[in-house]
Amino acid sequence: ETVKKVLAARDPRIGVCLDIGWVTSAGFDAATVFADYNGRVYDMHLKDKKVEGTPEKPVILDVEIGTGQANYKGLFAEMKKAKWSGVMAVETDNGDFAKDPNVLVAGAVTFFKANAK
Repeated sequence: ETVKKVLAARDPRIGVCLDIGWVTSAGFDAATVFADYNGRVYDMHLKDKKVEGTPEKPVILDVEIGTGQANYKGLFAEMKKAKWSGVMAVETDNGDFAKDPNVLVAGAVTFFKANAK
């Protein structure tokens, strides 16, 4: 809400980078967040998260894209509806994925091509 208030008073060329994984792990729906920014999402971090543990002690895991809790089906539908043409970067917070990102990136590309039609 704070970011939306700041954006409302700024030039429309100023927008946000939507980090799909962190939005998801914070308990928000990425499709709803995207739509609520009303065209002000200019780039996204394509990643996925899974929250395990308890509400008192959550464990947030960076997982392969499409295997976590992000609402990619809804997000891709919103992107299509908005005719979104921003930048999407594959990203990870997982040190194991970062050691050899080729597998993560290849999986992300395959997932995106199969689901973002």
